[in-house]
Amino acid sequence: MSYANAVHQDPLIVRNHEVLKATIPRGFPVGCTDKRKYPTCEFVLESGDTMIIYTDGIPEAFRPNGKMIGFPAFEEILPSLTRKDCQETEQAIRSWFAKVVRPGPQDDDITLLVVRIS
Repeated sequence: MSYANAVHQDPLIVRNHEVLKATIPRGFPVGCTDKRKYPTCEFVLESGDTMIIYTDGIPEAFRPNGKMIGFPAFEEILPSLTRKDCQETEQAIRSWFAKVVRPGPQDDDITLLVVRIS
């Protein structure tokens, strides 16, 4: 897979119940200039891999105690939320998020994309 990053989080890959980070050089935000080239990297997705592409609105959301969920906690929970179906994985992540985040309006945008390699 070839991938470019415009200042978002590195995708996470769940493989055999472990989380791998696809570390990618970050480019400038989309639309800042039309003359920027985005560095790309390539990595291999294997059969059974689930790739999670997300914005920081998930790990940077606050728990009821006022502390952020945090990137390590999000990465740690992903293997237990990964299903064989992309929609089921997305729903499991969103359900978990709804249980751990403080009630009220969202603090940030949330985008979540799940890709599963059969």
